Amino acid sequence: MQEENGCDMSKGIHSNKSIYSILPSEIFSLESFTNDGKISSEIDFAIYTLNVEIPVNGDEIFVYLTLIPFGNFIEHPSLILPSTIRLEGNSINSEVLVKTKEVILKLTDDSTIDYLLNKKFDEISVNDKNILKLEINEEGPWPVKSLDELSEKLFLLKNIYDVNKQVDFTSFSLKWNGDTNRFEFLNIQKDDSKENPKPQSFKEFILMGKYFIPTC
Repeated sequence: MQEENGCDMSKGIHSNKSIYSILPSEIFSLESFTNDGKISSEIDFAIYTLNVEIPVNGDEIFVYLTLIPFGNFIEHPSLILPSTIRLEGNSINSEVLVKTKEVILKLTDDSTIDYLLNKKFDEISVNDKNILKLEINEEGPWPVKSLDELSEKLFLLKNIYDVNKQVDFTSFSLKWNGDTNRFEFLNIQKDDSKENPKPQSFKEFILMGKYFIPTC
């Protein structure tokens, strides 16, 4: 079953049996979503959840990888969290990352992002320095009070971006096997009819990404 509650941002899949007992074990490894079977990552929390498209007729289903909205870091041994999740509200991380996006949107020089990531603050243009001073200061309401802290938050998003960039496709076609009572891969190849990752810059990734923002 596919489950989603927009008010508390809970979403995912669940079953009357263990998800691990009915889905192929490969689907819980992000390496299965790459052409070379390799993923380089320094992340120790889940950044994806699984979504399914359940057919009206037949038993073929599509399973999709979806990035968990930024600001919710759920400890998990895999980068993929298969089961239903509840994204927690009142998160400092979500507030900070939403503000990070707003700051990046105001910057006038794309090089500033690299300077912030590498903590080369002296190389930031005068115009962007003035923008950052208005947004980041000890008296301001935003939890981040320094460029060093902003750099750390950007680095966190950059780690997610670097992993996501390695993913070659985001869906598998699965079919039910009545003999084994679990799904098996019907088509492990890239499915061109579905939306797949598009090349994008780190700035685009920040601005186009989904963020956790409590609304209810």
